[in-house]
Amino acid sequence: MRTIKVSVNSDTDAQMLINILNSMKMELRIESDVKPIKNDKQYHKLETLLKEQASSDLFKNITDPVQWQKEMR
Repeated sequence: MRTIKVSVNSDTDAQMLINILNSMKMELRIESDVKPIKNDKQYHKLETLLKEQASSDLFKNITDPVQWQKEMR
């Protein structure tokens, strides 16, 4: 098990990160109060996007990742 300490700039960012980690079934220990955000529309957009990309074979045609990365730069 690894422990990661994260500091965020706003309650909105904190709540979004908590939502993402909870959806990944991560064990959380929150050491400060986080106010729930009223509009989690951004979180749901991100969640949908990640799920769409996870199911696709986005990188299946890359045979040499190092060469591909050099070409992208």
